[in-house]
Amino acid sequence: GAGSPPPPPAGHVVESRSKGGSIMNLTLEGTSTFQGGATCGDFYCVLITEGSLTIENCEIRNAGLSCVKVVGDGGDSFPVLRGNSIHHANQCGILVTNEAKGLIEDNEIFENRFSGIEIRNRSCPKVRRNNIHNNR
Repeated sequence: GAGSPPPPPAGHVVESRSKGGSIMNLTLEGTSTFQGGATCGDFYCVLITEGSLTIENCEIRNAGLSCVKVVGDGGDSFPVLRGNSIHHANQCGILVTNEAKGLIEDNEIFENRFSGIEIRNRSCPKVRRNNIHNNR
């Protein structure tokens, strides 16, 4: 209606192939919505397909898929996820796949529809000191 804000754009909130860089102290909110029990907007809040992006002290929430997906695919994916609050994904809080690496530490990961952290397909991130709870 009149005066209503426009809907958020569809797509990933952050998509990174960067060799470096940082995102700090922000809220990254996905575009997931529900209509009749079905999810509309199958996107990640953060999709990292290459490089060493650092995400620190952020709130990452409400993803149509996983809040964060890290993909190796023969590239050099080694992101750092530190001190974040990661919650309310329709899949995993963090998905690391296809030989990806990275450092996942000191995060609060909760209330995700699947696991807090899922590691697949010969991926080997360092995971330490995370508080992972109330995931399904």
